[in-house]
Amino acid sequence: MSRPKSPSETTDSEPLTATIERYEGDIDVCTIHPIEPNDDERLTAWISAETGSFLSVRELR
Repeated sequence: MSRPKSPSETTDSEPLTATIERYEGDIDVCTIHPIEPNDDERLTAWISAETGSFLSVRELR
C-alpha cells in the first residue's frame, strides 16, 4: 500500500480526468479523479457531481 502524500508533496499539476457515468432512467454522474492514483488517492482524491451541478467547458467559453 502506498503512503499518503503530505501537502508539501502534492502539486496542482497532477493529471486529472473526468469520467461520466450515464444511467438509464436516472441522473448521470461526473467524477473528476487522478489518472494514475496511488492506493490512498483511489479512495480519497475524487469529486463527483450529478447532472445539472456542472457545466461543460464549451458552455463557459
